[in-house]
Amino acid sequence: MIVLFVIVFLLLGSWRMVALFRRLWRQPVGVGCWSAIFSEYNLGPHFRVGGFPFPVVFFRWEAGNWVDYGVPEFQAWLTVLTNIITVTVLTTLPLWLVIWRWQKR
Repeated sequence: MIVLFVIVFLLLGSWRMVALFRRLWRQPVGVGCWSAIFSEYNLGPHFRVGGFPFPVVFFRWEAGNWVDYGVPEFQAWLTVLTNIITVTVLTTLPLWLVIWRWQKR
């Protein structure tokens, strides 16, 4: 009986986590996560930067391979969190301004 209860509890918990992730992905937080973790851009033919707007990792082309020069792990996680917050705020700022102006009338 206890095993059945645990299975049902885990299934419901998993379903709620998937629903939460899907809801956040549709919101600007999803854009913030994508830009912080998956965004890479070139700064030249031999230099790339990962993370936007603040870099998390740097890549340099050396001897036919991309070599990464990462920051310490604690700093990387703080930078990822800062990137998520920054991009989320910047993408929702126009909506906040419209709502603020509409409420002042």
